[in-house]
Amino acid sequence: MIASWLFRNVNHRQVILKNTFWLTLAVGVAGLGDFLVTIYVVRTFGAVRYGIYGYAFSFVSLFSALFDFGIATAVTREFAANRSRERAFGELLGLKLLIGGVGLMVVWAGGALITRDPVIRQMIVLLSLYIALVELVNFCYALFRARQQMEFEAVFRFVYTVCLVGLVLGLTSSRGSVLTLGVAYLGAIAVTAASAFIFVARSGKLPLSPRPRVQGEIWRAYLGIGLYIALGRASGDLNQNIGAVTLGYLGRLAEIGWYNAADKIYGLMLFPMGLIASAVFPALSEARQRAPERFVRYWITWGRVTITLSVLLACLVFMRSRDIIELLYRGSFLPAALALQILVVAALIGYVQVLYYHVLLIADRQRELFVAGVVATVVHVVLNFLLVPRYGLYGVALGTDASQLVLLVQCVVLTSRYAAVNPVSPELLQSLAVALVSAAATAAVVARVPQGRIGLMVALPIGAAVYFGMVRVSGEVWRWLARR
Repeated sequence: MIASWLFRNVNHRQVILKNTFWLTLAVGVAGLGDFLVTIYVVRTFGAVRYGIYGYAFSFVSLFSALFDFGIATAVTREFAANRSRERAFGELLGLKLLIGGVGLMVVWAGGALITRDPVIRQMIVLLSLYIALVELVNFCYALFRARQQMEFEAVFRFVYTVCLVGLVLGLTSSRGSVLTLGVAYLGAIAVTAASAFIFVARSGKLPLSPRPRVQGEIWRAYLGIGLYIALGRASGDLNQNIGAVTLGYLGRLAEIGWYNAADKIYGLMLFPMGLIASAVFPALSEARQRAPERFVRYWITWGRVTITLSVLLACLVFMRSRDIIELLYRGSFLPAALALQILVVAALIGYVQVLYYHVLLIADRQRELFVAGVVATVVHVVLNFLLVPRYGLYGVALGTDASQLVLLVQCVVLTSRYAAVNPVSPELLQSLAVALVSAAATAAVVARVPQGRIGLMVALPIGAAVYFGMVRVSGEVWRWLARR
């Protein structure tokens, strides 16, 4: 019975729950492994050497959209809507390889121009190869997600995590150079990519061979679908990484280390958001085609859960940011605490914004999302030039808040125009009001718990218990008032 529930698609509700379970396991294991590796690396290398790695990785990440060009998202959407389109897998693999090669050349040329430091240049080469292989693996994941078979993705994410932890510990313990960290990441993703493609080739049950092929008509079709997705992602990548690149260009490598330490926790906060979105997206895409009423119901339910969860996370992390930094990193990283508090605001905005982003993506509004992303990115870039030289890593965090807010406002306006949902529905407003009242009560309780590691361990469960208790009570009061 349990095996059937975990490995078969029975009905829409079971499929979403099954996908969520497997993605929780997959992304959870991979995210936890990467987070623990980061803590180890930060403690081993310190702020400056970790800043070198962060500078190189942020620079490479500016170009990560070049290695995918929106193909993975397009594959998930198109294959989920019509399984017969899987016959184009080989042609799209050939396209992915071509795009990846172009991306490598662009990054290597840019790396030679932005820095003369040989270590940073070598890190850029290693990490660009890493990103290229990550996008190839994501191409396989797109096939699994389109079929709503996330259990296969879970297996390969587990393979990656085991390889990453083993290689990082093995290489950095014997050779302390920061370059060994890049080699470890590259080796882990190389093993994962080889394993994933061998599995797809032998067990993928594709209508045609999965070997790379050239087909101009299919390439043009998917490039057309992916163009605005890629441009929107490129805008987001620039938005996310421009701050660290600016700090690196100014020579503030220690501040990059501090900021990236806070940014890792920020990314961990966003983990549930990405998890739920990945699980719900294929089901929403299918529902929009076959059952519009169910589509609206799914989206509202997703929105209510997202709002409730995001406000809780934002409240707890904001209140105990200093304790979190001290627990995870060394005392020399305490400047990251204020940056983390600022990024909490961006995380809260991002949780809400992703609801509208995905519904617009399903509505085939890639062009509008691209324009919105460009506007937000322009705001962020301008603020970085104005704030970073004076405020350093805190200027980067403030720019992130502002750009996320600008993007959210635009997505809400676009949803009201083009999507089949009400962006400010009474159900969502009710959830937001209940969450904010509950967060205020939670903050008052958590503030009374003493500071320190033990205090943190006490504050988090108590805060969560108070929050969900208040959500229940506030929800009942709201419904009582509505009846009257």
